[in-house]
Amino acid sequence: MNTRKNRKSNKNTQRRRAPHGGKPAQLNCSPYVSNKKASAQTCYTVEHLNAIREAYNKSHKPHEYIPWSNPDAIWKTLNSRLVNCTKEDCWLEIIKNTELRKQIQDIVFAPKQPKEWKTNINEWLTDLDIRNVMKQYEQTYRNFKFIGPSPIDFDARVKASKLYWVKNIPGNTAVCVWEELCKLNIKSQLQNKIIKMGMVFNLDAHNMPGSHWVSLFVDLSPDHPFVFYFDSGGNPPPSEIQTLMNRIVKQGAAKSLKIKKIVNHHRHQKQNTECGMYSLFFNITMLTGDSGFEENMTLDDKIELFTKVDIPDKYMELYRNKYYNK
Repeated sequence: MNTRKNRKSNKNTQRRRAPHGGKPAQLNCSPYVSNKKASAQTCYTVEHLNAIREAYNKSHKPHEYIPWSNPDAIWKTLNSRLVNCTKEDCWLEIIKNTELRKQIQDIVFAPKQPKEWKTNINEWLTDLDIRNVMKQYEQTYRNFKFIGPSPIDFDARVKASKLYWVKNIPGNTAVCVWEELCKLNIKSQLQNKIIKMGMVFNLDAHNMPGSHWVSLFVDLSPDHPFVFYFDSGGNPPPSEIQTLMNRIVKQGAAKSLKIKKIVNHHRHQKQNTECGMYSLFFNITMLTGDSGFEENMTLDDKIELFTKVDIPDKYMELYRNKYYNK
């Protein structure tokens, strides 16, 4: 069972190493750069390495410049000179433009594990933990949209002041708890060339502490449109999500899409900590077709995996070190 809560992001910590230019610890890369990396040993693209090189040259004397444009030579030089960095994300500290530095950090590397995980690797995922991962997949797959994580009462109307995630709206204005869901429009999504959508919900209402994460994946491809509900505990969708699924099916029919409804009834989760990880794994596997032990999975393969095959909690624990960086 998982709770939603706000958390301030922790600052990067830098550990020192002997000045020998040894290979930095390997980091998990963002999916956005998986096919764009300058080499197998880095998460940086050629563009990002050049940005770091330019920042390095600006802060050093001419005789210390990095003159070459070859990305491998740039990487090796930075690695040999920035000897206080044990991980290559530390190299970004050389960039004085904080906005550019954060932009590169967010698009190149998988999110950092929350500091709470250092003492409890099974710490419940927050809405921010989930969003940080899924937004990278949204950046990577232009035909994919992530919505949420949302409380279960997404269709309810409340004062904007009651919702911390609603900004720039007068506090007394009545709004849906989650506008993207209560006003979801399949026609508009298709017009924007969105044919896949991933959603995560907490089964608690917006004014409750949070209890359990569940997921919905929508595929609007004309050859096999479907909406797939997944609860790692194997429970049926609550009425709010049933209503949303019916709404999606009805709107799809208006666009000549015969959307099939799929519901998982198989219990995977046995402990009470990994439902957030199951929700991430479900959405990402349905999107990419990569389950970690099989790639390029067909739709039937993916449905069978989530509705018939046991996916243990321990497997989800492994993904805490894949979707996030220590």
